Amino acid sequence: MSGMRGRFLAVAMIIDGSWDRWRSWQYAERYLGAGTRGYSRFSTYLDIGDTYHPQHGAPAFAVPSFVVPAGRGTFLRSGVESALTDLYGDGENFLLPVHPEALSHAGLFGRESLLTFERGPDLLVVPSANARTVFVERIGERPVEPHFVKLHYPKRVSRFTRRLRRPVIALHLWVAEQLMAAGLPVLPEVAGGVLGHHEEDSWGFMIREAHPRVTTVTDTQATGRGDTAQPGGRADTGPPGDRGNAGTIGDHGNAGTLGSRDAGTPDDQRDAGTPPYVVPLFALYGGDVRRPGDPTLMEQLVARSGEDAAGWLARRVVAPVVGLWVEAVLRTGCALEPHGQNALFAFDGDGDRTAIVYRDCAVYIDPQIRRDLGLYGDLPPINVISRDIAMPREHVFSLTFDSFLAHHALERLAQVAEKTLGVAPEVLREAAREAFTAGGGAGVPLPATVYYYDDLLRPDGKWRLVDTGRRPTWRCP
Repeated sequence: MSGMRGRFLAVAMIIDGSWDRWRSWQYAERYLGAGTRGYSRFSTYLDIGDTYHPQHGAPAFAVPSFVVPAGRGTFLRSGVESALTDLYGDGENFLLPVHPEALSHAGLFGRESLLTFERGPDLLVVPSANARTVFVERIGERPVEPHFVKLHYPKRVSRFTRRLRRPVIALHLWVAEQLMAAGLPVLPEVAGGVLGHHEEDSWGFMIREAHPRVTTVTDTQATGRGDTAQPGGRADTGPPGDRGNAGTIGDHGNAGTLGSRDAGTPDDQRDAGTPPYVVPLFALYGGDVRRPGDPTLMEQLVARSGEDAAGWLARRVVAPVVGLWVEAVLRTGCALEPHGQNALFAFDGDGDRTAIVYRDCAVYIDPQIRRDLGLYGDLPPINVISRDIAMPREHVFSLTFDSFLAHHALERLAQVAEKTLGVAPEVLREAAREAFTAGGGAGVPLPATVYYYDDLLRPDGKWRLVDTGRRPTWRCP
């Protein structure tokens, strides 16, 4: 597989010892998704110009930022401490990165006021699979600790228009705190900025870490997510910058300046014991759009591990991701959406240390489960079942497990594994059912049949769930 050219050259995705962890992740996001989006008639739709398209676009592009002065917006921090927040907020002003497609959008709320603000430094970014979440490599002329920003995008990607309004940002930050408090493997959203104070239309951006805290599965461990906690980025990114020396936004010569601080610690100090490579789950079983004749990453890792293919997939992929979904629901009331983009697979080059990690905390919350757990704190402003989500919790849980995880991700993985590795799909389904039961899945309220979105796009963006009539095959009904 050919890599990105020029200064963004990525090592070939045929496994060897020269891989760069960030370039391989970026390549996987952009080019290892062939054949993975056939699950709905909306799934491949992406309203974006070629320059910024994950597959067709430039190796990297600039995202403009603006200095939002005190009183003209709000910078929100979660309870997850991260040095990354000081790159964007100094306690008064904050940097607001804006996707170029959003900035040129005539209907962008607050656009005229935004254009009167002081320009901040451009962010040099590489797009991820969903286009509006990007890897940040530089702020201005200064390299920064690799991380993500999720950007407001008032255009349609797949089924929905991807606006990033204040309630959505608050939801991400709240859920990230809950998952981290429960010790679950996640890339947490740690902060976000909101332009303006309009209750419905104010929008902004979020900062997401790129170093997970995970539990790994090694070649000597039994099934499940393993039992050896490995240190990761969230706990070991180092102390926040000195906010007393915030300097002036845009002054890149000042080490205390927003957009110019050194965030975090070196990889070898922070991530000791954590598998070095991370890719979205779909990259395991997706084809390479640039080199369609190359073996999938899944085939390569199985061969490198020396393990039986069915056992490797069941133990390192299927059981951990199913177990993570069940554990998150039963311990936090949060229904993760671990489809092929949101579930991440971490691994080493030999395929003998692996882990499942989750990203994107815009999920649904069941307050009844939280009450049963004795968790009575404040809930986020949106996505609360029985409050702003009118569908029964059983149907919402089926959407996230039966449709997002089982149908969109695991079923496609099983199809590719059967074709390329000779693994019978039912072996993987049985592994999923066993993991579901072992994790306590019987305690999650789920229907006897699978629920999914109806086949309509509505102008107001609202959705409904319908009974597909299909029986679930990746869990015990």
